[in-house]
Amino acid sequence: MANRKRQRATALVVREGKYLVVRDRGRQRYSLPGGGINRGEAALTAACREVGEELGIRAYKAERLFDYESPDSVNRHKVVLVLAGGKPRLNDRELDSFRWWDGREPLQVYPSVRRIIEMYEQSVHAKPTR
Repeated sequence: MANRKRQRATALVVREGKYLVVRDRGRQRYSLPGGGINRGEAALTAACREVGEELGIRAYKAERLFDYESPDSVNRHKVVLVLAGGKPRLNDRELDSFRWWDGREPLQVYPSVRRIIEMYEQSVHAKPTR
């Protein structure tokens, strides 16, 4: 029987061309905000809830983007673009750091973070302009 991957709502919070990344307590690498999806909960709802719990910011719009899964990850990411207001505040019960990252400066992030950002940027540039 194949191992079942954890369903994870992954929030892509973008402001002024930078991505909000977080570092869980005791970890070396940064990830995108998010977490487990509760039974019966939509990925959109879970991503907004997690952003609120982890960073104290309130989502005012969310859009489901795509799924991402890597063979070396324990997660199946349900990626959600989250537009949120307010200044992030650290929930130090879960996180020890957050920052706005341009996706290019050197930073220890999980491989899934880079790939999800690449996929998002490709989809944005692929959309026709009106």
